[in-house]
Parts: sequence; structure tokens; C-alpha cells
Amino acid sequence: MKTRINGLILSLLCAMLLLSGCKSTKTAAGSEPVALEKASKTERFINVRTDAIKFNTLSGSLKMSIKPSPTSKTTTLGAVLRIIRDRQIQLSLRLPIIGTEAARISFSPAQVLMIDRINHRYFLGNIEEMRRNAPFDFDYYSLQAMFCNQLFVAGKQTVTANDLAIFGIEENQYFATLSYRDSKGARYDFISDHTNRIVNTAIAKESNGVDWTYSEFGQTKDNQTFPMMMTVDLQIGGEKIASTLDFSEIELNSNFSLDMNIPANYTKISMEQIINMLKSISK
Repeated sequence: MKTRINGLILSLLCAMLLLSGCKSTKTAAGSEPVALEKASKTERFINVRTDAIKFNTLSGSLKMSIKPSPTSKTTTLGAVLRIIRDRQIQLSLRLPIIGTEAARISFSPAQVLMIDRINHRYFLGNIEEMRRNAPFDFDYYSLQAMFCNQLFVAGKQTVTANDLAIFGIEENQYFATLSYRDSKGARYDFISDHTNRIVNTAIAKESNGVDWTYSEFGQTKDNQTFPMMMTVDLQIGGEKIASTLDFSEIELNSNFSLDMNIPANYTKISMEQIINMLKSISK
């Protein structure tokens, strides 16, 4: 069990790095797509941007499953996601049955911190440095938007009306795709349906890619929607990691604080060590 949990912790960290009071309940996704209404590119852009969920804080309980490689087993742990908008994202992984924290991964606009409580070690990285070395022009605000089912422009804190010009659009009967390329040549696709919800976000550049699918949208008490099921497939070169986030509850705008404190007597590890450990566990 410890080996599988270690594998989940390492896989999750690699996946995150390499990208690098309202409640809702689940509703079943419709099996039949609904045709789009006619709209211009400007109208599609405005609707997708303005219909996204609005919040100051977001917290959710979920089951998170990770398959570190196509041939490895899937491991599932309980987790809690907390976001303070534009300030911090924290994902806490919980041990089965007893529910204590096994690991914590935190992102701020400047840093990423992983705390491995099982092995008493931590990783601390600089977001800007990791961004320079990543295949995508990806940052904290992009990751926040993907967790929150929102449109984003890589390298920018918010999407504004002035960003319309960088997007192209393609449509079929049921779906519209807004797309652009970043400064590194990666392509970003945002697929929306008749509700103006983003149902898939994809990033691709050569052999690297992220495919983030949203489904089972739930209704909040203030009539906002949130995808209670997310499926995330990541490919970096020859490495493939598949994961699902299955939310049981989402709460908006509750009061909480988050920190990025490192416990005393924990050992610092590097990104290279994490990748090597992941490869040994995935075999």
C-alpha cells in the first residue's frame, strides 16, 4: 500500500509540475448533444468568458485516481482541493480509512511546494524557472483556470475583451472550439457546448500534451455550474499519466487560509529525484 501511495504522490506531483458558502451536487451528463445556436466568434468568446464560475475561494472533496503509466495499476485516494483565487491552490491527499494527510501540493503564483508526510520530504520549486523549461507557456493562473473550468491565455492573469483577436474559432453542429498558440508554439483548444460551458481544454506541442475533460456539471445554490468529474491525460515525451478527479461536493466563498510552511526536519528533494522515483515505481 505504501508503495502505491508513494506512486500516486509522485505521479500527481509530476503531472502538476509538468503542466507547470455555495455547494453543488452531481447531475448526470446528457447522453445526446444539443445543437449550437448561431453566434459570431465575438459572441462565443464573450459567452464562454463571462459564463465561467465566479468565486473568491473554492473548496471541494473528491476521489483522485492516478495511473502513472499505461501498464501500471490505478491508485485512488481521497483528496481536498482548496483555492484562494489568484493567490494559492492546495491539493491535500488523504490516506484510506484513517483520512490523515499523506501529502500536500501547493501552488502560488511564484512557487510550488510538495510535502510528502509519509517519507518526511519536500520539494520546493520556482514557478518562473519551471515555466522557462516547460514545453508550454504555462503558469499558476493557467492551472487555476483548468481546475475551475475557465478560459485562459497562457502567461496572463485574466482574460479580457482585448484577447479576442488572438483566438481562432472552429465549429460543428454541436461544439465550438476557441484556439490560439502561445509564444512557444503550443496550441490551446477550448471546446464548448450549447451551454457555453467548456467541456474540454487541450494543450499540444509535438509529443507533449494535456487533455482535460469536464463532465457531470452540478448546480450551485447561486445558480453557477461546476464540473463534478474531470479527466486529465498528460503526455510529456514518452511519459503518459492519466488521472480523474471525482468531486462529491464543492463549496464557494467560505473563509479559510492556506500556508506554504515546510515542516522541520523534512529532507529536500529535487525534480530529478522525483522523476527517477516515479520511473522506478511505474515499472
